[in-house]
Amino acid sequence: MPTIAIPLQDLILDPETDPKPGAEAGIQLSNAFAFLGPVTVSVEGDLVHITLPDPPAQQRDEALRTYARAVRLAEQGKQRQTVPLFEKVLEVLPAHTDARRNLAMAHLESGDPEKAKELLVQTLRLDPRDAWACLLLGNIHTQAGNVDLAMQLF
Repeated sequence: MPTIAIPLQDLILDPETDPKPGAEAGIQLSNAFAFLGPVTVSVEGDLVHITLPDPPAQQRDEALRTYARAVRLAEQGKQRQTVPLFEKVLEVLPAHTDARRNLAMAHLESGDPEKAKELLVQTLRLDPRDAWACLLLGNIHTQAGNVDLAMQLF
């Protein structure tokens, strides 16, 4: 079973309010990672551990091929066509941050900044140091007039 370990001090639950959970915040953390599906979230020392079920190899390989196809379509500017493909990838590999961030970009370019924002926050929960997710989320907040938060994200 794959496990993601995130330093508690780096964890981003909500960039707009940025509450840092304490070690006793198990329920808060479980809720924050509910978008991944059935996972186990635990805090050990200063690390948050998220354990996910491991998909069968055939499903994982197909999801990775689907991801590559979606990326090729995105590079051709066919964002609307990529949305169902990236969603299919995330059904099998919910912690695939590149697929989640690219899905956010597809929603952003298709005119749905709120869905993009939601997906980018999820991406940052999984990888608080994802520079592209910070940049995209910063751009969304800049366009919304929240320049102070955008600067923090940049």
